[in-house]
Amino acid sequence: MNIKLLILNSLNMFSNSEKIVANFVMENLIEIPNMSTNELAEKANVSVATVNRFSKKLYPTGGFPQLKLEIAMDSSSNGNSILNEFEPEDNLSEIKEKLASRFSYTIQRTKKLVEEDNIQAVIDCMKQEKIIFTFGSGSSELVANDIRQKFSRIGRNIVQIHDPHQLVVGMSTHKKSILIAISNSGETKTALDMASVAKEFDFEIIALTSNKNSTLAKKSDYVLQSDSTGEGALLRSSATTSLISQLFLVDCLYYAAIKNNFKESVELIKTTKEITDGLYNQKKK
Repeated sequence: MNIKLLILNSLNMFSNSEKIVANFVMENLIEIPNMSTNELAEKANVSVATVNRFSKKLYPTGGFPQLKLEIAMDSSSNGNSILNEFEPEDNLSEIKEKLASRFSYTIQRTKKLVEEDNIQAVIDCMKQEKIIFTFGSGSSELVANDIRQKFSRIGRNIVQIHDPHQLVVGMSTHKKSILIAISNSGETKTALDMASVAKEFDFEIIALTSNKNSTLAKKSDYVLQSDSTGEGALLRSSATTSLISQLFLVDCLYYAAIKNNFKESVELIKTTKEITDGLYNQKKK
């Protein structure tokens, strides 16, 4: 596991003083394995307790000794790692390698976060007779759209409305339904507003977020956790990798739902494909 990317992925967990340690570690990876906590604290101009808290957040059981070991073992800790941020001099081949590595890393991280019991609980919640509203803004709107187009094909009554005001109107006429709220940070204002309204209407709320301790997660009945990608990256590659993580999570939910009711789901998918193919062929004539 690349240490720099791990730290970037964990930035939202750190306090301001711990972020100072994070930046120092990323800039001085080669020297860290030979340092004590006291030396690192002194060089980073923070307390020893801050170094220990930072290390424990990365490695809860191993702390600073494990951090040093992981850095020493990480052959990609040098500045040329394909998992580092993009550089102006990168050619297309290097960009492809970095993107592929980031996507692979993100999916592996998300896979570890997917809890089978939690996925099954969400599927049970999304019963076919219930209306499911799905909402996300920005890049999360793409995820909401993916949920709508996938689950509508297997018989779920999915409603996606981009305008928050129209969404509130829709929810008000279908009380005791479901809202899937999508926010990578779990702190997006519009997502939180929609979750608050959904609570007033006695909805069950499913949160898709990278932060299980976020405000959105706390407002929700079920939380599907995606990878907490590195929001601190200069070129915001996280806007891409967080989307990949969310879409991977949606696919896990989708195929688990198909497995739960395989025969009927396959028939529905087949029927919708025949209908859409027929419409497309008619337009070509």
